[in-house]
Amino acid sequence: MSLAIATATARPLGIRLATQEFPELLNRLPATAWQHHKHTESGMASAILVSVGGTANHDYPLSGPMMETPLMANTPLLRRIAYALDIQLSRCRLLRISPGAQTPPLTDDSYYWYRHAPVYIPLQLSKGVEFYCADQPQPMREGEIWPLAADLPQWINNLSSQDAIWLILESRAAPRLEGFTQRLRQAANLMLFSQPGYRFEMLEPAELAVLCNDIQYALESATFAETEKTAYLQALHSFQQQWAHTFAHFGHDRHGELSYFDCVQDFLEQVFNPAARLIKNYPRAQKAAHIIRSMLWTAPPPPKRLNQQRLAHFQSRRLPPLRWQGLYQSIEHLNSAHLPPQQQQLLRLFAQPRTAAAVQSQAPLPPATFAGATQQLLARKRLQEVIQCPTFERPVFILSAPRAGSTLLFETLCHVPGLWSVGGESHELFETIPALHPQAHDYDSNRLTAADAQPDTVAWLQENFSHRLQDRDARAYLSLPLQERPSAVRFLEKTPKNALRVAFLKAAFPDAHFIFLYRNPRENISSMLEGWRSRRFLAYRHLPDWPHKEWHFLLPPGWRELRNASLAEIAAWQWLAANQYTLDDLQALPRSHWFALSYQTLIQHPQQSVQALRDFARWDWDERIAARVAQALPVSHMTLSAPCSEKWQRHEHEMRTILPGLAAFEAQVAQVLAQQATLYPPVTGGKKATSSPSCT
Repeated sequence: MSLAIATATARPLGIRLATQEFPELLNRLPATAWQHHKHTESGMASAILVSVGGTANHDYPLSGPMMETPLMANTPLLRRIAYALDIQLSRCRLLRISPGAQTPPLTDDSYYWYRHAPVYIPLQLSKGVEFYCADQPQPMREGEIWPLAADLPQWINNLSSQDAIWLILESRAAPRLEGFTQRLRQAANLMLFSQPGYRFEMLEPAELAVLCNDIQYALESATFAETEKTAYLQALHSFQQQWAHTFAHFGHDRHGELSYFDCVQDFLEQVFNPAARLIKNYPRAQKAAHIIRSMLWTAPPPPKRLNQQRLAHFQSRRLPPLRWQGLYQSIEHLNSAHLPPQQQQLLRLFAQPRTAAAVQSQAPLPPATFAGATQQLLARKRLQEVIQCPTFERPVFILSAPRAGSTLLFETLCHVPGLWSVGGESHELFETIPALHPQAHDYDSNRLTAADAQPDTVAWLQENFSHRLQDRDARAYLSLPLQERPSAVRFLEKTPKNALRVAFLKAAFPDAHFIFLYRNPRENISSMLEGWRSRRFLAYRHLPDWPHKEWHFLLPPGWRELRNASLAEIAAWQWLAANQYTLDDLQALPRSHWFALSYQTLIQHPQQSVQALRDFARWDWDERIAARVAQALPVSHMTLSAPCSEKWQRHEHEMRTILPGLAAFEAQVAQVLAQQATLYPPVTGGKKATSSPSCT
């Protein structure tokens, strides 16, 4: 790193701030300003002062312009300090470490920290607070200014009985001491930092070449087969050429985001991942590779999460029950080549529906071994029980755009007594049926109509649903004894792609009812942008006629017209298509068959909203669901970043030219929601929830 403040050894600048104002400043900070670090140590908390869009977030400047938060604007002393340092300020925050807490090593060699480095200013320190940088204790004193290198590990032990607090400023250049005292004395309402203008800044080809040289040196120095070495070096060279071509076309224009991502993906797939073992002993190469792979990170990556239902099932070590007289059949469309030979043999024996007892008589396995192997196949969804599907009585489908809050609503309604669901979304349950996969329509879209609801297709879909059915206690339908399985179920389903399938669903389930969940475009499109960039919502890879590697979320009609669109334009197209098709299709149905609900109403009035849905769908009610909605709803498990009502503002600059074109549709939906309130009052009445989480 070439930054002047990234020194090999930590030492304070030759100037110290007067500390007499610090106690009053810290005492005046509202308790609500502090955000606890949920995914690291509970003793760490931050108060955000400068961020993308001026909201409480930790995003990187790559995602948008930096702005002061209201907390910074209302804290003159901190504004004066930042102004006096005369740096192009990036993110800025207060860091608080509770008594007795110890932080993990705070270090990162990502692209953001390749461009930036932190400046620490202790505001409150007591005896017993230990700050380490690169394994060396640093004797910090309140008011000192400590530029540090981002790639040196830093951690803090607070052995005192008082909070330890630092002001942390992140910048691309070193603080300027000349004239510091004069600037510090100037009025607090002066401009905090010069706003250079937002730029989607990618590595220029010459900068990338420096990093690739480190990787090339490691590959050339490592001992392994010459043919393999040549292949990796050629792939590295091709990556550089591809990057140079992309940069020549887009430069620092955000419209090139997906093209740059394709380049990084090629680097990961063809160089970094296969050659990781070869460069692990070369720190410079490892660091260079991480800088490249993190170049498009717009925020610190969220921690990996396991599916909670699968985790619970794994922890309980319970295998699906096996009934010796039950009929079973292998699932033909799944590739089982990677399974153990023993299990492959069993699948061949189950090629036609047969009882487990009949197959066991032919398999050269002891009964206990046979039962265990067969249960493993059931658990891996390679084998399924041939069952009598229940009747889906007045099923209810939640319709919404992606990231509109449907998971929050679904997770809430799953507590209604008597409701059955598949426990999550049904993408594969639809698209493992060839006629329902977009390939059947030349990848035109995820749109399905009544013409697609052929009897065989509908029967297959109902069977797929039946195999995954579970009640509100997560008891599987197939785990029940045959005589205890209900012949009819009240079914609840939510999959965002169903926004384009209303006519199909109504034809497949004639007594189906629908809930249209609407979220305003500012919040919804912002959340979709976050989802695209997280790479967690992959729908398709290598779509025909699509110039990029991936497509996330639903596939709307007309998607091929988006080849040259920005990511914000793609997300807006998806949002409008999902909502417009939903509303148009619903308005062709009897009004009593669908219910319109806004996300804002749901989170502000959960009890009234869910009670209105109960009346609409004619569901049962008990104390469990009543207690669930008597308070603010919990944050959905699909949340990517901390809830915040202003979270959308971090993407405001990208959406500024898009939102006006959606105003007419917003007005149309507003009329529908107003009419809905008269059908099932009091949806918008009652006591407001004490907090309003943002599910996405």
